[in-house]
Amino acid sequence: MPSDNNGPLAGIHVLDLTTVQMGPWCNRIMSDFGADVIKVEAREGDSSRYTGVRKHRRISGAFQRNGRGKRSIAVNLKQPEAQDAVRRLVPTVDASPPISAPRL
Repeated sequence: MPSDNNGPLAGIHVLDLTTVQMGPWCNRIMSDFGADVIKVEAREGDSSRYTGVRKHRRISGAFQRNGRGKRSIAVNLKQPEAQDAVRRLVPTVDASPPISAPRL
């Protein structure tokens, strides 16, 4: 759920296909400023979920910090149906930072 819909980026929709640290961090900042961010993850989850000290529900603090304020979906991007679902999201967003994308 977006963290603050009243910030300077309120009304901006972001598709987050990034992984690990820098991309999710960048998109988290946009969420902090009011953007509606949708995080797309592989079914097994972003690798940063399990990197570092595991906190609540055995998920790393870094992942929790970078995931806050975002909506998320988990899909198998090797499946054509999942690829189509993500493609349908593209026209609905204003930005999708190209730091790194999951392999199709």
